[in-house]
Amino acid sequence: MIINHIVEICVAIDIAILGIAYPIIIDKTSNIGDKYNSHYLAEIFKTEFFQKEMRFPKTSYRISYFEFILTSTILSFVFLIFPIKPFFGWDNFFINNSAKFLTFSLTVILIATFVIWLKQIAKYNGMFIPIWGLLLKKHHNRLISSEFTLKTINEFAIYGVKNQVEKIEEELIDFYSEEFSKYRENHSTETPVEYPDDLYFIINKLIYTVNGIDNFEYKSIEHRAISGAWLLGEDFKELKISVKSYQWLWRNINLIRNREDFLMMFWSNSHQYFQYRLSPFQDELFVNRSVVEVVNKNAIKERDEQRERFLEFHYVLGGMMMYEKNYEVLNKFFKYTQNTPPVYVLLPNNMNEVFKWFNYFNDNDRHFRDPLCTKYSFKGLEGLGANDEIINWTLKYIVVLFIRLFGLHSYYLNERYIAPPDLTREDDFHLRKWEQNIPLFVETVNKVFENKCLLEELNFKELLNSKGEEISTFVEELKERITDNINYTQVAAILSPDKVQNFEYTTNSILSDAMDKYEKIINKNNFSEKEDLMRFRVDGRIIELYSKSPFTDEGVQHMNYHSFMADWIVRNRVNALIPSSFFSSRSARYLLKEDDIPKALKRLKFDKNKHVIVVINQIINSTLLKEFEKKVIRIPSSKHQNLIFILREDDLPRLEYVDINVIEDEVMEDKVKIMNPTYKIYTSILDLNDAGNEEVRKRWNSKGNELDLGSQVQLYIFFVFNIVWKKGIKMVQLNIENSYREQGVVNNIEDVLPFDE
Repeated sequence: MIINHIVEICVAIDIAILGIAYPIIIDKTSNIGDKYNSHYLAEIFKTEFFQKEMRFPKTSYRISYFEFILTSTILSFVFLIFPIKPFFGWDNFFINNSAKFLTFSLTVILIATFVIWLKQIAKYNGMFIPIWGLLLKKHHNRLISSEFTLKTINEFAIYGVKNQVEKIEEELIDFYSEEFSKYRENHSTETPVEYPDDLYFIINKLIYTVNGIDNFEYKSIEHRAISGAWLLGEDFKELKISVKSYQWLWRNINLIRNREDFLMMFWSNSHQYFQYRLSPFQDELFVNRSVVEVVNKNAIKERDEQRERFLEFHYVLGGMMMYEKNYEVLNKFFKYTQNTPPVYVLLPNNMNEVFKWFNYFNDNDRHFRDPLCTKYSFKGLEGLGANDEIINWTLKYIVVLFIRLFGLHSYYLNERYIAPPDLTREDDFHLRKWEQNIPLFVETVNKVFENKCLLEELNFKELLNSKGEEISTFVEELKERITDNINYTQVAAILSPDKVQNFEYTTNSILSDAMDKYEKIINKNNFSEKEDLMRFRVDGRIIELYSKSPFTDEGVQHMNYHSFMADWIVRNRVNALIPSSFFSSRSARYLLKEDDIPKALKRLKFDKNKHVIVVINQIINSTLLKEFEKKVIRIPSSKHQNLIFILREDDLPRLEYVDINVIEDEVMEDKVKIMNPTYKIYTSILDLNDAGNEEVRKRWNSKGNELDLGSQVQLYIFFVFNIVWKKGIKMVQLNIENSYREQGVVNNIEDVLPFDE
């Protein structure tokens, strides 16, 4: 059998594919996605079988399956150009024509592959709907889906919306509703739901696209994207909103901040979501005999936190409308309701809520830890002052809500929109927050009154004409009520046992620790009564009136309320007088340069077995006394530094702790408690509003005290001891020269005499 012209035909076809068709098709593949403004469709095309790439072993070079088949076909020409005799003497038709058969077979495979490849290219460059269907099929098939599938679907969704492609609306709604629902169905109610970035992105991009199209026809897509229905969920599953979702919701708000219709879509959906899916939990009570317990405390707390975060978002949204001067939108916010009689769930319905949120946004501690500007951005507000500006505009919005309450009509007897806030439930700490914030509230009210455009847009002019005086009177009366409640709270408050104990234990700890540092200088031997002694009294008695508030559970915490008195005694009595007592017994003093100190100690020729070196508040070179370290005793001082005393160990002082009964004191009859029997430390805290402390209160009144004693406590610490020195002892003092301090004439080293001379 003779095979005619097979080589010529195959070579011609292969060369045609390589030289003419392939470059044209390559150009087409490089433009895949351009028609639909897609950057990722080309990546999806690479997942098709003949476009998939293989990598050569131990190299980074990659080649697609189609390119591999094309290259193999071309390389088969080598066996036609350079014929090779059959091995092993084989001589038959198939062996003799094997090169032609190889080229023919590869050419057939190449043609078939090329045709399939052409169809794929045509599909990816074809009409919108077929490509959309292909993308959905790939996305739902986990085996062939890639990281670019959803991104590509998003690009086609934007193209379809922008060009309002026929029949795309239903397709988009079905797909994205299913995607969001899929993540919500599989998510636990214990943690906030967080969607993939691509889903957040498509909502934002859809809003941006729709915002730029006049007379947009696909209202269902518009509503779901803008209202937040997809992000908040169209189901009734009560999942927590994640921080990331709030961030993207605010980005979306920034895109529509000047579109009244879009803002109302968002407000409407938020209203419904808050009313029905963030409704507060009711107490679930468990009664066990006489004990009633709320079993769902944690759930109630979590739901309240979710509601607070959601409302915070919408109060700042109101602040943005104030900043943008979008008063017409505010007016619609104020009138929007889904109930009859009207219910405004995203707005305060009483004065307690108004002032709660005013105090919330004016809380510097809260916003230092969690600045508003990191969660909400206003266009044009940047830098260090952005956070304060956002707070100021939000506070103005809350004041507008305050004025609004004076114009609401009550449908029920219990609807008291302008009833004064209930302050009876507020503790002393929060009452003082109210008191601090009232001046700013008044200032903000005045600023709102001056904004004529705002008053006109919100129809507040007539309201202020009829109730302006009532509004002003309300604020003034509230100031008085806050002051009265603070006074009453302070007077009626009961001392906290834990805080009283904290004061007592802290006092004992501070004083005991201070005295422990002087244990090494205390003479171990008792002095004989026949010895001539000197006594220096250290009087650590303090009696003071102090605000009761920090000693109550609900009061305002004061820094160091439990330690300031003991700290004062240590600083001004213990650490000041014990070191100072050394001056009274010194027999010689030398002022020396720092380098001469070791030499001076050697010249003193003291007995290392009998003498000690006491260093007071050493801040000099720590190696200066290295040679004498075993005999060095270091003690602190609040008045002196770098003083060195050398004396016999037997001549060290003793301390005599004085019992409270030894000293006649007007506080003796008061309730005192011994905290340390060794150091004779006594403390006392008396509530002067307590009927049992009437005599103490009279004693303070007799001194002409003008404080409201009912809101005060009497703090008392008794700590008295004597520093006892022998008279006539020999003790040498060494001072170190300091160029910044006048101490006299510097001694020469030769001036230092031996200790016993």
